[in-house]
Amino acid sequence: MSRSWGWIAVLTVSSLVVAMGFAGDLDSVVRPLAVFWFFLVCPGMAFVRLLNLTGWLPELTLAVALSLALDTVVAEVMAVNGWWSLSAGLLALITLTLIGAALQVGQIIWQQLHVSQT
Repeated sequence: MSRSWGWIAVLTVSSLVVAMGFAGDLDSVVRPLAVFWFFLVCPGMAFVRLLNLTGWLPELTLAVALSLALDTVVAEVMAVNGWWSLSAGLLALITLTLIGAALQVGQIIWQQLHVSQT
């Protein structure tokens, strides 16, 4: 599995674990760690990977910054419009993460098609 497919898998599994933990109302030590990981890294990494940066440190730094920005924007939009709901906020961030992962899949397929045509 290449590095790109690995992150797509991590983002997808992280989204599913957080969604199942929230929907199942699981009381576990793993739940807060999974939620912290998801909110801190996953939404941003889903889009930062599209930039094809070299090196893990710039990717991780930008992913954390973008994740925190996306978390803040989602919370602010919900608060300003009176839509405040934990489940809706989580669903919005999971959706953004999965959209970013899907765009990464599209980017990989596009690159493979481009390479095979040359």
